[in-house]
Amino acid sequence: MKVTILKSFIYILALFLLIISIKNIYDSKQALENYPPAWANYFKAAEWARDNLPEDAIIADRKGGLFGTVSRRKCVGFIATADSKALIRGLIHQKVQYVVVSYIPYGDIGRYLVPAINKYGQYFRVVYYNDIYPPTCILLFIVE
Repeated sequence: MKVTILKSFIYILALFLLIISIKNIYDSKQALENYPPAWANYFKAAEWARDNLPEDAIIADRKGGLFGTVSRRKCVGFIATADSKALIRGLIHQKVQYVVVSYIPYGDIGRYLVPAINKYGQYFRVVYYNDIYPPTCILLFIVE
C-alpha cells in the first residue's frame, strides 16, 4: 500500500514538474519576443553558442557576464582601446576562441572591436550570423 502511494506521488510530482518546465520554456520564448531587436538577436546568438560551441569555449563580448549567463560558456571582455594590435593581443592573452559582434547599444563595439576585426580580418571566420536587422554574429578567432 505504501509503495503504491509513493509511486503515485512520484508520478504526480513528475507531471507537475513537467508542466512547470513547459510553462517556463513558453515564458522564456515570450520574454525574448519582447526585447528590442538588437537585444533579441544578441540573446539568440547566446542561445546558439550554448547549443553549438564547445563547453570549454572562451568567448569575448562587450557584456561578457550577460552573454556567459545565457550561453553557459566562459565569457571575457575585450580591451577598450583604439590600438587594434593591443586589442588583438588582449584576445590572445585571454585565450579567446570566439568573438561576439552585436548591435547592442554600447559604443565600444563599433569604436574598438569592429575596427580591430576589419584590420586583422585574417584572424576571424564567421560561425554564426543572424541577418535579422540589426544582425549579431559570432566569429571564430584563429591566431596561428
